[in-house]
Amino acid sequence: MSAPDRPGRTRPDEDHELALSTPAEVAAALPPVDEAVVLLDFDGTLSHLVDQPGAAEPTDGAAAAIESLAARTRVVLVSGRSVDDLRPRLPDDLDVTFAGGHGAELAHGQGDVEPMVADLGRVTEHRDAAIDELRGIVGDVEGWVIEVKPTGVAVHYRMAADPDAHMARVLDVLEAHAVADMEVTRGHAVVELRPAGVNKGVAVERLIDHDPRIPVAFGDDVTDEDTFAEVVARDGIAVLVATEPRATHASMRLADPDAVVAALTAWAAANGHGDS
Repeated sequence: MSAPDRPGRTRPDEDHELALSTPAEVAAALPPVDEAVVLLDFDGTLSHLVDQPGAAEPTDGAAAAIESLAARTRVVLVSGRSVDDLRPRLPDDLDVTFAGGHGAELAHGQGDVEPMVADLGRVTEHRDAAIDELRGIVGDVEGWVIEVKPTGVAVHYRMAADPDAHMARVLDVLEAHAVADMEVTRGHAVVELRPAGVNKGVAVERLIDHDPRIPVAFGDDVTDEDTFAEVVARDGIAVLVATEPRATHASMRLADPDAVVAALTAWAAANGHGDS
């Protein structure tokens, strides 16, 4: 079960398979940094995907690239991780905004975390009930990881030897709690219960609604397509991070986080559009 497409948004184009671009090509296609607002996913975009979510860290050069961009314009980290989980993975003096939990919470720098969920009590009630049931199914099963979030729960199965052995029961639990206030989504080897109507696109819309700058987004997961759709609708540029092409709203594609960091570094060093 997943949220329906938002009004005015289209599904990713199944025929829109992008060839790989080089970091230099991406940097050259972007507007001047001070004319852009930068939207960055973390896992799979700034950090390589890892078997244990807790072990993720930014790839070499990522923090320096973000710092360089943030000195010239607004940078937002838009992640499925909670703000409290995401912030320690980056230098604590970065002047960036965090949209955690797919936009369920917001914070600037090391400031207070602001929940963006209307009925937080009801949401956490469903989350806690689901967690109890999930622990009874895969809590002790090797290769399964239950990640508790402030407004939801994610179940990772990247290391599971046989995901199909437990997936049906896991989905049954998540969908049983996906009532009016909650929904189930899927990503890279993860299924998640989170507040209904909360996604990265909604968060981005809220954050940049009155920002006249050109939105530029980088992301790797299907959850980033909501960001891409919002960015494209505002005549911005969306860059997919993926080794293989897939259906996407993005207009360019980079292979991996190392290529992302190379593109961001070249862009931050540019003096103007297309200069590097």
